[in-house]
Amino acid sequence: MKGSMTAQNSFLLDALHVFVGIAVTVLAVFAFLSPEEHPLFFSLIFGLAGLLALANGLVRLSALGRAHRKRGTAFAIVFLGLLLLMLCAISAVVML
Repeated sequence: MKGSMTAQNSFLLDALHVFVGIAVTVLAVFAFLSPEEHPLFFSLIFGLAGLLALANGLVRLSALGRAHRKRGTAFAIVFLGLLLLMLCAISAVVML
């Protein structure tokens, strides 16, 4: 299937979405119930979201090949992932 993800990449990306979704939900519940006890959970949430966005962007870039029209969207997702990882690092430094 030219221009689309392989079945294995699709399954791994779906599994990553499920894992990160569960982890972010659990971290958010604990972070908002007692923020003074778990200050680094907020930066972990940003980090997981950044890693998920990077994975999405890189899979899209690898699946596109030569389709230049849709590469902008993939680069925007990668940029968003890097921005979220930077926000993760900044929030971790501020919380310490």
